[in-house]
Amino acid sequence: VGEVWWAEFPYEETSDFKKRPVIVLDADTIMVLSVKVTTSNPRDNDIYDVPILYWSECKLRLQSTARTAKTILIAKSAFKHKIGDMHEDDLNAIFDTYVQYLEDNGIL
Repeated sequence: VGEVWWAEFPYEETSDFKKRPVIVLDADTIMVLSVKVTTSNPRDNDIYDVPILYWSECKLRLQSTARTAKTILIAKSAFKHKIGDMHEDDLNAIFDTYVQYLEDNGIL
């Protein structure tokens, strides 16, 4: 939990994927709950976008945003290379926002 990895993140519209950084929120033996990371700025109209303040400390190359509304289960086999570990403040903000997303959408 809290690790940052390069993984094959599937597109919503097709069966293709893009290799991108993801943040691990939970892992079991087969699947990993993963948050999409993008270098785009947080979107004004999406309260579930979380800026990663300590992006360089977790070894991301560029300032990044965690899109907690784009959290999915990814097979462990899709994980290619560990990048680093999230700063505790960023991980807490991402986790809290993800829980808020689940509550707001009736999942919790």
